[in-house]
Amino acid sequence: MEDISPAYAITWFQLFSEGLQGLPFDDPPESPFVLYHDDFDTHNILVSHNDPTMVVGILDWEGSRIAPLWDPLRLGRILTDSSVDDPDELRRLRTMELDIHQDAQLYTGYSRLHLMRLLRIADYGHSIRSKRAELDGLFLEWHAGVCAAGRSDEIHSFRKLKEFIEQGIFSLGS
Repeated sequence: MEDISPAYAITWFQLFSEGLQGLPFDDPPESPFVLYHDDFDTHNILVSHNDPTMVVGILDWEGSRIAPLWDPLRLGRILTDSSVDDPDELRRLRTMELDIHQDAQLYTGYSRLHLMRLLRIADYGHSIRSKRAELDGLFLEWHAGVCAAGRSDEIHSFRKLKEFIEQGIFSLGS
C-alpha cells in the first residue's frame, strides 16, 4: 500500500476539519469529557504487594488526553490474550470485561452520526502507520454508514472530502 504523502495528508485533514466544523451542534448530546489513558493495560497497573486487589499506581501517561465520554471506543480492552494462561479463566474474564463495557455504554451518550468512528479515523490518520487506502477506506465506510441510516443531509459538510478521496482513488486506478 502507498504511504500518505504530506501534500495529500494536509489536504485530506483540511477537508476533514471543514467537514467537522459543518456538523450539527446537537450531535452528540451534551456529555462530559474525561481523562483518557491511551495505554491502559495490565502491565501499566501497579498493585500493592500485600494486597493485590489494591491499585497503588498507574504508569505510562504520555499518550493521555481529554476525550468525550460519549465515545465508547475509549473504554478499550484491559485483557490481552497473553494476560491469563488458563483459557477458561480468560473467557470468564472477557465476559466480565464485555459486561463492564455494556454497562458503561448505558452512561455514554449516543451519536446518531457515529462520531466515535470519526475520532478513530483522526487517531489512525496521525499515526506513522497510516496508509492512504486504509485512511480513505475508513472515511468512506463511515460516510456510507451514515448515509445508509438516512442522515446524508447532516454530513453534507464532508462532500468535498468524499470527492477528493474518490478522485484520488480513481487516479490510482483502483
